[in-house]
Amino acid sequence: MASTVANVSLNVQVTENVVLNGEDHGSSNSVAITGINEVSKRIMNLTANTDITLATFSTGPAAGQFVTSNVKYVRITNLDDANPVNINLGGAAENVWVYLDWGRSFILSQPETAIDAVASGTVGTASLADVTTITANTANASNAIDVEVFVASS
Repeated sequence: MASTVANVSLNVQVTENVVLNGEDHGSSNSVAITGINEVSKRIMNLTANTDITLATFSTGPAAGQFVTSNVKYVRITNLDDANPVNINLGGAAENVWVYLDWGRSFILSQPETAIDAVASGTVGTASLADVTTITANTANASNAIDVEVFVASS
């Protein structure tokens, strides 16, 4: 039996609204990401001071694991109203930490050839690697923190 799930577009819009001294300085940008036929959305409770795996990426699907080359969009939103979260993009040889303040979102356009961590170097000489895992830590908060994880794939 063939799948009845059709490919669709994921429409993403980022909007900033700010009026300073009576003048609008906001903007809005949108993109349609085509070929989406799989989404995963979940709210996860992060235990205080513990690294929690949010998603993994590999060559085959599994529970909480996505096919690296098929992922087109990843969003992580800190749902807390006071505490930050540290997000780790882990690769085979690199790790990149991102500080995500309360109420904020982090967007990764794809995990494939997405990161390189260097202490110093020349721009343009990076050797980008696949993100293989995304973990989060409550940034030393004494309470658990909720995050929303959204992944869209083809």
